[in-house]
Amino acid sequence: SDTALQPLDLNIDLTDLERAVRPTARERLVWRGQQLFGWVRDHALDLSVVSVLVAVGVVVHMHGMYDTPGRFDDEGTYTAYAWAVQYEHKLGHYTYWYAHPPLGWMQMAFWNWVTDAFHRAPYAIAADRQLMVISKAVSIVLMYVLALRLRMTRIAAAAAVLMFALSPLAVYFTR
Repeated sequence: SDTALQPLDLNIDLTDLERAVRPTARERLVWRGQQLFGWVRDHALDLSVVSVLVAVGVVVHMHGMYDTPGRFDDEGTYTAYAWAVQYEHKLGHYTYWYAHPPLGWMQMAFWNWVTDAFHRAPYAIAADRQLMVISKAVSIVLMYVLALRLRMTRIAAAAAVLMFALSPLAVYFTR
């Protein structure tokens, strides 16, 4: 009836209001840059430590990578699977045996395809050993982050990573 209040019309265009509240693309970019800079500043010591650990781990891993260990059965099998995925578009070069889930050699096939590694490397297994260098670097970073999240000190985290990166057994098996 007549006692009900009528809606108040302020004649506001919501698109103008949204434009006033929403930052521009440039403002968002500047804000994200400030956030990233702040994160890097806050984690500079950890970034420095992990960079040194990655450099040491990669150099040790790559030293003699093509010579030792000698090519062994599993390495050749997985490389053959990667070759079959890339060139024959099948999960394996041999019909009756799939030893492990195929994601690993699919990743190897992708690496070999993107980098043309089978044609670039001195031999086929060396192509996949090159991918393992990247895997080792990523593993070093993840291991350091995990150690810190487990509340280990930086020194303990770095020691754990160095044991992983420099252990002769780990170097052998991560190639």
